[in-house]
Amino acid sequence: MENNYNSRIKSKKVILFSRTFYPEGMGGGEISAFHIAKALSTEIEPIVCCLSEKTKKPIIEYLDGVKIYRFPWKKLKISKKLSNLDYAYLQMYRAAKKVIKKENPTYLHFLNFGGIFPLALFFNKYPKFATINGPLLCEFGSSHPDGKTCYNCTNKERFFLSFKKWGPMGAIYWIYNRYSQTIQKISLKKCNKLFAVSKAIKIMLIDGKIKENKIEVIHNPVKINEKLNNNLKEKLKISKEKKIILYAGRLAKDKGIHRTIKAIENIENVVFLIAGEKRNYYPKLKTLVKKLELEKKVIFLGFIDNSKIGKYFSIADLIVHPCSFYEPLSRMLIESTSYGLPIIATDMGGNGDIVKENINGFLVSNRKELKEKISLLINSPSLAKKMGKNSQKIATLKFAPEKIGKKIINEYIKIK
Repeated sequence: MENNYNSRIKSKKVILFSRTFYPEGMGGGEISAFHIAKALSTEIEPIVCCLSEKTKKPIIEYLDGVKIYRFPWKKLKISKKLSNLDYAYLQMYRAAKKVIKKENPTYLHFLNFGGIFPLALFFNKYPKFATINGPLLCEFGSSHPDGKTCYNCTNKERFFLSFKKWGPMGAIYWIYNRYSQTIQKISLKKCNKLFAVSKAIKIMLIDGKIKENKIEVIHNPVKINEKLNNNLKEKLKISKEKKIILYAGRLAKDKGIHRTIKAIENIENVVFLIAGEKRNYYPKLKTLVKKLELEKKVIFLGFIDNSKIGKYFSIADLIVHPCSFYEPLSRMLIESTSYGLPIIATDMGGNGDIVKENINGFLVSNRKELKEKISLLINSPSLAKKMGKNSQKIATLKFAPEKIGKKIINEYIKIK
């Protein structure tokens, strides 16, 4: 049966489109895109088409069996917004035409929809797939009521939210957003199959009038990791008996980092490591730490390269992610499962696909629960160890690259 499977897919190609791509793009979406490409490479030839701010002419690179076309990303001086969206779409379309003509692929697969989804309007002779890894065109973050996605808001709701966030300019954004959402919805319908990265994203798509039989939940893959022996605690001047809570990602209010800082104020024997570029919400977090006199319990690490972040997961005892916004499928959380760590997260978005209540962690809904569960796991090493082992079992069952790659390829094959 396995040989028959390989013969069906042998010598076929898929072009994966992403506005930016690893390692130039270091966000969760770009890292996940790279892992998807690698997961496919054992059975099919993956070719990536993306834009780059670091090259002035088109280049071809190879990374872990993945062929990558990087095209110069030209930006408009008058508008960062248009450069990141519509002008980037135009450049992606031009790049796509060249790569498709040269490579003659079997399938097209769109990743990180924010930069490339309008491509799905074109190239209709090829089967088209899209991985949906976020709430569609929702820019209100935690200012949106209940932290929900804006994908299916009424015109009236979007208008008042736009006006609240941007003032009079919000009216212009509202008009632009109606156009953008229309393009997105048409693009979704042009794809043969949509891969929702979590059950929460599938529900969002169904609410957006996408037919359920067109949607398949396929999680982002993660390599199963073993903890690395290192002297990082010593380098950071953290005593051996201290328990480590880790956050690794973007420093933003809707990530809930401030909630973790407040929660550990009266919990002994704990240090909170925060890995993320020191900008955006960083000054407010720094001020909060100083106000609560937690300088010895909270360490800002700054940006940590993805190739080095494994050392920090290896010394961590617990991952806490009390986000206030619709998290599609947190890259930090699936990485945490791969290292065998217990997790505490908000019961929101795709977090429930990763965290199983009382199995590998806890899903919380308020500050009191957050503090209680942190204290419980910090003071119950045996429970934390048991949940950590369960986390790695979940990673192996749900997020292993070979399983995710085969699921995607099987969906390719179904489309004639």
